[in-house]
Amino acid sequence: MNPLDPILVWWTTAKDALRVTSRVLRKRAQGALPQGLVKDAYVFFDMQEDEGLDRIGAAKQQLDGLVVLALVATFERLLRERVLDVVRGHIPEDDVFLDSIRAQINSDVEFWRFSDELIEAFANVERSTRDGAKQLVRFRDWVAHARHAASPPDPPPVSAEPQMAYQRLTQFLREAGIASEMNSEHP
Repeated sequence: MNPLDPILVWWTTAKDALRVTSRVLRKRAQGALPQGLVKDAYVFFDMQEDEGLDRIGAAKQQLDGLVVLALVATFERLLRERVLDVVRGHIPEDDVFLDSIRAQINSDVEFWRFSDELIEAFANVERSTRDGAKQLVRFRDWVAHARHAASPPDPPPVSAEPQMAYQRLTQFLREAGIASEMNSEHP
């Protein structure tokens, strides 16, 4: 299974929930809100349709950015694990000194800055695939750190939609041999 699949599953579920909620707001569907509902328990209670749809649109934008963030974070985790596999495979065991080095690398890899150099280390991956992954890392950094830092916010370094990010990162993982048996289709 592609380790990125669960993220796409929850994204499509949330996207569908937003779509259904939009439909309820547009049609003022009878019975959509339980009787006796406390006003503060439901964000759309007594809300005008336009305001509700605006909120849903903003939530979808935020959701899309967070999905790309989650996809890239999982991708980064997989690359870090590959680095650890290489270290484990090249440092002999049963040597106190080398065991300490291995333990230190295992500990420190969590704090390494995820850089273009790490992506470039996967030279067996096509240049365009590596470049696409680097763009998604920059977008993830923007979502995580810069989106709300400036007022008005700086524009994203690239445009990144969840489905496109999923496809690009899946392609990288395949070409890198990290997940050669992964399903290529959206879950």
